[in-house]
Amino acid sequence: MQDSICDTTIIQTVTDTIYKNIVTDTTQFAIWQVAERFYSSTADKCLTMVVLSLTLIVIVVAIAGIALPYFQSRSNKNLKEKLKKEVEEKFEEEKKSLKSVVIAELKTEFDKFKAISYFTDPRDMQTYRIVKIGSQIWMAENLNYAAINSVCYENDITNAKKYGRLYDWNTAKKICPIGWHLPNNDEWQILINFAGSNSVAGNKLKAKEDWNNNGNGTDDYGFAALPGGLLNLNAGGFIALGYKSVWWSDTEINSNKVSSKGIDHDGNHVFQGTEDKAYMLSVRCIKD
Repeated sequence: MQDSICDTTIIQTVTDTIYKNIVTDTTQFAIWQVAERFYSSTADKCLTMVVLSLTLIVIVVAIAGIALPYFQSRSNKNLKEKLKKEVEEKFEEEKKSLKSVVIAELKTEFDKFKAISYFTDPRDMQTYRIVKIGSQIWMAENLNYAAINSVCYENDITNAKKYGRLYDWNTAKKICPIGWHLPNNDEWQILINFAGSNSVAGNKLKAKEDWNNNGNGTDDYGFAALPGGLLNLNAGGFIALGYKSVWWSDTEINSNKVSSKGIDHDGNHVFQGTEDKAYMLSVRCIKD
């Protein structure tokens, strides 16, 4: 019989080739080409085997055409589900993290709000914000009491409403209302240390606006320091509005000089100054 001389190794070789093509994701057309070559090389020798083998090949090709896309789709679906789950988990983590940051920020602002209250000066009925910082209670605005030997910056009353008035030292040390006083150098330093140290406290005490050249601070405690400038007679008059704030202390250095504290627009620090008593600087009052 013809089938007795059929070389089964040819069938095995072709089926192996088809299998490899399927595994390597070769197209159905390429698989069918292999089947055609197999048919032409064995048609005269292995009629029965050809019919059986071609039937097998057709089934394999059909399975390859249906199963591979299915498994590929299933694999892609599983990958998408995995990625979706990872993204959702990451989103939940970020949301929790953001929520904690927002809550912390709101708590800080709320605590600051609780610490701020108001005081009305009975001498002129002017109201000032006051704030508790650490163990101290400070006015959260520069004093604006119209005393003799006080001036508005450039003699403009609108500047005084915003930045307070400027005083010489002899006036400053007695100008705070009853129950308040001009802070000495040690009291200033307690505030500065509470705000982190001389090197960083300036940024934390500065207001969030009105400082020139991007010099605004974070105003962590509601102190709201504004750059009210000063009157320096040796420098020719009013200087540094928008750039510098300098406050008197009650600590006398000698018969002509007094210790001061100041903040610049271009730094985060609080500087220690030595000022002539005749200069005119800002005043911040602290509660007795």
